[in-house]
Amino acid sequence: MQAFHIDSASCSDRHFKAVVPEGLFTEDAEPQILAAFEQSIARLAQAGVGIIRKPLRALQRLETLFDEYGTLVGIEAWQLHQNAPLQTGIMDERVAQRLQSNRIYPLHHLFDLLTWRARLQKQLAEELQGALLLLPTTAIDAPPLARLENDREFFAEANRKILRNTMAGSFLDMPGFTVPTGLNRNGLPAALLVSAASGRDEYVLYAGKTFAGLLTGDAALNRKRFE
Repeated sequence: MQAFHIDSASCSDRHFKAVVPEGLFTEDAEPQILAAFEQSIARLAQAGVGIIRKPLRALQRLETLFDEYGTLVGIEAWQLHQNAPLQTGIMDERVAQRLQSNRIYPLHHLFDLLTWRARLQKQLAEELQGALLLLPTTAIDAPPLARLENDREFFAEANRKILRNTMAGSFLDMPGFTVPTGLNRNGLPAALLVSAASGRDEYVLYAGKTFAGLLTGDAALNRKRFE
């Protein structure tokens, strides 16, 4: 595990700029998630963070890319473990179902996805122009366990929405920092995902530390978290 030293002198918090992208990643979410997200954005703006709202074409392409080509992890998992569902009891039925859903994607889609990833990483860096990216960490609240256990369609949809925003950042090799922002109006934890273009890990850590202090209103607690 690599340790990071955050050089505060090279990461001035006086000039943070952050993009809130228009479209699926910030709009297709439960109402209480969106309300908590917008409240966090408003507090950051009030603290002096420059908020930029605009579409990001690189993210918009991801909305359809995974449907067309599958995912890196899904295709790799099928290639490595396609016989596992045949072994009784070795795998949860829901996991087996997700694994088998990847059998429709040919192996060469891995190379297509890697090509797309390099292209979209470059495009996203150009679109962000050094700014941070702000998203809700998840699009839905933590779902009720009983329904997850008894409704396979609900499980699949909940799984997709919970992973969607973080999975996009993972695919594009974006460093990400989730800042807890309190409880939403359902009384469940809300969080803000702070990301940046690939390679800007230290900047994201510094921004996350700063934003945590701004959003939680508990400076002592945040100092303890980062010591």
